[in-house]
Amino acid sequence: MWSINNPDTKIGSFLNKVTDVFLLNLMWILLSFSIIGFGPATTALYHTLVKVVRKDAGTMLKVFLGSIRDSWKVTIPAGMITLMLLVSAYFVDIPNVYILFAADDGIQIMTGIFSFLKLLIAIGLAVYLFPLLSRFQIGFFKGLYFALIL
Repeated sequence: MWSINNPDTKIGSFLNKVTDVFLLNLMWILLSFSIIGFGPATTALYHTLVKVVRKDAGTMLKVFLGSIRDSWKVTIPAGMITLMLLVSAYFVDIPNVYILFAADDGIQIMTGIFSFLKLLIAIGLAVYLFPLLSRFQIGFFKGLYFALIL
């Protein structure tokens, strides 16, 4: 008999994946409240989305916690450095970029350009570093190098 809760149907499979994504995001939010937990939680979120939601390999909680266990030594410093860059970009660089558009002397223009480049680097690190660390067993500096190249 057909049922919406049956995981063999397309609707049931879709609803299971939506529920998994919702619960993963909830776990990420809870772990990201602390400064130390941001890096491991972000890496585990990406790793679990790839393994469980896309490829149906393993259970959500087991893969999420296993990813944190396997990568915490590298992802804690990566998360702290990324958060420091993003916070400094928010408080220092974004106002300097706004000043860039109203600048009339060379120092303000150069400060705005350097702030814009730092802002791009900080966002690029936040976007590329954690997926690299979740997919490959590389160290922090090699991951940082590859994220900067990407």
